Amino acid sequence: MHVTRQRLYLWIGIAAVTLVALLSVATPAVVRRLSPATAPAPAATPAAVAPAAPVRFVQAVGMTPATFNPLFATDAAAQAVIDKLYPRLLGQDAQSGFIVADGLATRWEISPDGRVYTFFLRDDAVWSDGQPVTAQDVKFTYDALASAAVQSPYRDRTVGLLSVDAPNATTLVVTLAAPNCAALHSLRQPILPGHRFAPDFSDLATHPLNQTPEVSAGPFRFVEAIAGERVRLAGNPDYWLGAPTIDEWDVRILPDPAARRAALADGSVDLAQFTPEETTGLALPIAATVTTYLAPSDGYSLVAVNLADPATPLAGRGPDDTLLPQPPHPILGDLRVRQALAAAIDYERLLAEVYQGRGQRPTSYVPAAATWAAATDIPLPAYDPARARALLEEAGWRDEDGDGVRSRDGAPLRLGLQTNDDNPQRVQMARLLAEQWAAVGVQIVAVTLPFEELTTALLGQRFDLVVIGWESLGADPGNSPFWHSQADIPGAGFNFTSVQDAEVDGWLAAAAQLPGCDLNRRGAIYRQVQHRVAALQPYLLLVAPQSVWAYQQRWQGIVPGPWRLDTNLTGWRLP
Repeated sequence: MHVTRQRLYLWIGIAAVTLVALLSVATPAVVRRLSPATAPAPAATPAAVAPAAPVRFVQAVGMTPATFNPLFATDAAAQAVIDKLYPRLLGQDAQSGFIVADGLATRWEISPDGRVYTFFLRDDAVWSDGQPVTAQDVKFTYDALASAAVQSPYRDRTVGLLSVDAPNATTLVVTLAAPNCAALHSLRQPILPGHRFAPDFSDLATHPLNQTPEVSAGPFRFVEAIAGERVRLAGNPDYWLGAPTIDEWDVRILPDPAARRAALADGSVDLAQFTPEETTGLALPIAATVTTYLAPSDGYSLVAVNLADPATPLAGRGPDDTLLPQPPHPILGDLRVRQALAAAIDYERLLAEVYQGRGQRPTSYVPAAATWAAATDIPLPAYDPARARALLEEAGWRDEDGDGVRSRDGAPLRLGLQTNDDNPQRVQMARLLAEQWAAVGVQIVAVTLPFEELTTALLGQRFDLVVIGWESLGADPGNSPFWHSQADIPGAGFNFTSVQDAEVDGWLAAAAQLPGCDLNRRGAIYRQVQHRVAALQPYLLLVAPQSVWAYQQRWQGIVPGPWRLDTNLTGWRLP
């Protein structure tokens, strides 16, 4: 997950969904270089054969990485490097998103009560300084992640973890506070070399490895980083899954998407990604020699609809953990009004004008890429202004004086619509929505705010309507606590629309704690939740934008999927 000022979404990986300052030292113009040890060159002989030219791969990214410490890095450029340097405990299948044993863990066992996971780690993984990668490194990373002193934006991945223990070098024991079938997806944090940091984490934010990650255990090793220009990596001959066929990986910094496109077209770049915002101006195809992959999104834009009275935000549960009745929103508490708003949206126009058609309409809050759990049979709300007007009439909202604004009992049908001012797509969507709702008699007071102020209002539940978005939701909806009443916590909880449904609470708990965590049974439960939520309409789902991966066809072995591009990275090769 990464944060840029152009892609300001709500992130599950950011505690309390507020902007978190990256804790990293400033990047110098030229970062110190790693000089790999080399043996003295042998004396030349008449029969000497010239060495083969190194195999070089060039990837273009949109910005200079802020830090290479995976506990702090949130930008895509940093992630592109980190994924090649640091191992993970668990892998993920590129196509399904399922957790697989192609990380440090070769297998794992789950206790009968579902609370204790025991992982058995491979013993041949080695850091580039010669030290073995051990369970102690995994424990160090997760203890640091959980530490309040570290303040990692990924700290929420440790919520529900009681302890992470390393009884020996190849055994890791994770104890949960309660059974949680989605826990494995929280255990994919890139692992740090714990032996190079202070045991109390006091140097994590300022350690030299944050800018020059000279100790790594991935398929590549760090060589140098030049701010604004490039990051250079070299193939790791000691990589535990086999040395890559690529000798040099060059990450070029090209902020201008047009420059990335041109570099792909002339063949000087082998791989580049374009964000959903950048794809709106991207001409395709790029070149006859370039393959483009439209990555299915695991996020979407939406209008959050407050079901409760914003004047008196209340927690979803009382001190005794029983459901606490919520005073309904004076206008939006009526389902007919929410249905009318949905029917008044011209979804195809939003998709065409805001994203130039590069996206899809989501059917549910669960991304379609999570095929095992997504409900694909939910009818999409149709653009039907006549139905919207009829629903508002039925709810008692009429334009008695002909001024174009409906009213009831002397009060106008007026709603606030907020979004963040530094996201042009959201601002454009809010403008279009205001126009479409005004056409059926709803007066919209549109306000754009700095992201920090917007999330304060959203999480504080002091809003009517907010254009916002989720990104990087992941393959398991158990990690998306949007609807449980326990997550209805003004100021902090993700159930900021104040959905309160005892059956939904029960279904979510059952899916999270299902003995054996059978995916088919869990998927059936989550589909029940999706149908109920679709009926309640706390979200008006707008667009799931697509990002674009583009790569040169001359490279063999690249098989992109919704969840990963780097499957079989060590096997990427030229003919």
